[in-house]
Amino acid sequence: FGLLVQPAAAFDLQWLNQSPARYFTDEDWKLSQEAADKALDTTKDGETLSWKNPASGANGTYTPISTTTEQNMTCRELKIFNHAGSVDASSFMKFCQKPDGKWALVSDAPPK
Repeated sequence: FGLLVQPAAAFDLQWLNQSPARYFTDEDWKLSQEAADKALDTTKDGETLSWKNPASGANGTYTPISTTTEQNMTCRELKIFNHAGSVDASSFMKFCQKPDGKWALVSDAPPK
């Protein structure tokens, strides 16, 4: 059994075509990615990290739900919420930290 991991660069949320991310500006993407990285790296399970771009009004949150070790990698499930334009959406995603320290998307994670 092997984990299917995508490079950290794949975690730029652009797969959210039918979501608030569709309306993100470049600065929104940057702020969201920085918040996601910080949530994965340092935010404790159950704590929420928020981001907001005052220029566009887009905003979101990242909440680590759980942290596990799988195949010698630290893995975290995140609850992700985004708002842009008049669209809100939330999802649960699972990421694992590769040996180089970068986080990779593993899968959609069903809510617990």
